Amino acid sequence: FHSYDWVYGKSVPCSFSCAKRFSWGEVTVELCFDSQENGRETTGALVDTVAVPIAPSASLQATPELTLSSSFLEADAAVQTLALDAGTLRVTLQASCLNDYLAARGEGALDALVKGYFGQDTENPTELDAQVAYRRSWNRALNEAFAAASILYADGTEDDLAALFENEQSFFSPALVETLESAGIYSFEAALKRPVSLPAVRAIRVLDVEIPLNK
Repeated sequence: FHSYDWVYGKSVPCSFSCAKRFSWGEVTVELCFDSQENGRETTGALVDTVAVPIAPSASLQATPELTLSSSFLEADAAVQTLALDAGTLRVTLQASCLNDYLAARGEGALDALVKGYFGQDTENPTELDAQVAYRRSWNRALNEAFAAASILYADGTEDDLAALFENEQSFFSPALVETLESAGIYSFEAALKRPVSLPAVRAIRVLDVEIPLNK
């Protein structure tokens, strides 16, 4: 975990890249052009235009007054937003930023966090180790909270939400594009096994709190 490439992965080399951020997320297009034809390199300009229409999927959203607790971190975070589209549930947390969390716990807090998460035999813990441990600890707390969550429908029926998640062992994973660690904002997303009919959904119940969802 000391390697940035191991934690975040590497991008595939490409000839062209562009990105645009929207209110609902970010789109990045990366293209790799092959200039080989019949085993011989070709010359000349590539003149063409590709238009890719992209429309955001419909989603249901909520800004719940809900507190998430991490027993490992001995800290609380506020659930800022919750968004459900046909195939994904996204949650954004507002927690203390890592530096504030460590400062409040005094000397040795970084070592205690890293070794508590990865194991006492971890040698020379770094700030990157602490960032990973801190983010994953909130991820774990979120998984624990949603283990007994339910999705409520307008017709009065409900489903066990955990049974709908694609990954039954660890529902959520970090959504790094939306995460702003310096401000303590952490975003996570969980894929669903099958699409959900959004017009039929009324609310989500988590930690015994019923959260109405709105378009």
